Amino acid sequence: MKTQEITETEFRPLTDNVELLKKIARLLAGNINKIDDLSLTTGQAGFALFLNFYAKDESDDASKETGQLLLVSLYQQIVKSNIKAITDLLPGIGWMFAFLSNQNIIEIKQDEILKGIDSVILQHIHYQFSRTLNSGGVLSKGSYLLERYKGANDELKKIQIIEGIASIVDELQFNYSKVILNKVFIGTGNNNPDRVATITKISNLSKVIYFLNQVYQLKIYNHAVGKLTINCSNELVCLLKSVEPVSTGVNDTKEFSVLINAIHALRGNKTGHDIASLTNWLIKLLKQCERYITTLETSPYTGDLLISVKLLQRMKDDYPGLDQNIQLLADKLSAIIVSSANQHKPGYINCPVGIPNLGINEGVSGVGLLLFEQLKQEPIPWLDILLLH
Repeated sequence: MKTQEITETEFRPLTDNVELLKKIARLLAGNINKIDDLSLTTGQAGFALFLNFYAKDESDDASKETGQLLLVSLYQQIVKSNIKAITDLLPGIGWMFAFLSNQNIIEIKQDEILKGIDSVILQHIHYQFSRTLNSGGVLSKGSYLLERYKGANDELKKIQIIEGIASIVDELQFNYSKVILNKVFIGTGNNNPDRVATITKISNLSKVIYFLNQVYQLKIYNHAVGKLTINCSNELVCLLKSVEPVSTGVNDTKEFSVLINAIHALRGNKTGHDIASLTNWLIKLLKQCERYITTLETSPYTGDLLISVKLLQRMKDDYPGLDQNIQLLADKLSAIIVSSANQHKPGYINCPVGIPNLGINEGVSGVGLLLFEQLKQEPIPWLDILLLH
């Protein structure tokens, strides 16, 4: 079958989804009391993130009131909860408060309001080994501390945060080398166990490098960070060159998001790698994705699509000869996301089509945030949620 070409006239940048954004805002506001999940990725903290961004810029009083009430409710629930029962949720919820504050969406005194979350997370970092990278694990905690560092005013607090970040780097270097390379955290539709293992290693290494690059930019613990980044990058380049960017699996969007993240992780880091040497590999990957998505009108794999769009938008300037292809592919993936949202009532839980849930990572809140930044044509730096939380 002849491959269809993605054309600019067929898939225009999505800047006309005002009504869908309003629908998403109403949907989230109407379902807040029905969702007990407090988390950033799938629950109320993700709702709050979208609603507060949307309400401030769109002057939507109803969304603003709902978003602010939700923030108060979340904070009260944290204070009243058994900390041990919600420890894995704290990095994401704390990140949401710090992020909204750093983006000037809300006004809070971070050192005072987030003091309790700081204490719990720092204690866990120093005295307990994280058994996962994401989902409240070591990279989630690291992401929270990086966001807190940007908004910390107290010098002693800044020192404590820096020490916590340094401990995370040490944990990654000394305790996680086998976990990063061997433990399977993700699933794909591919039945080839060797390929699944390789894709898993690529995924884990890419996330670690993405985190380390952010630490390096803040000039924290640079010697150790640089050394670990080089080691992880060397391993990642070898893995990329050992695998063909062509999948035979059911969920190709998973593999595509993982492999695009790997290329993204290597961009701009100080490892001495000639990223241009991977250009031919990237071209193959883009063509493979184009062939796959021409068969799609909708997809339930919202999170993978969101990751891919965000990464492609950031990467296009790194490859001048491919920038138009990359942008058109991002537009097509965005169109599939919107089609999925319109296919069924967005957020209908466990529906076989449309958007699977109301959260950020796989659901309606994430779709809303993507459409909102595309409408305003101003990127919002929320990639941490998709990669580290």
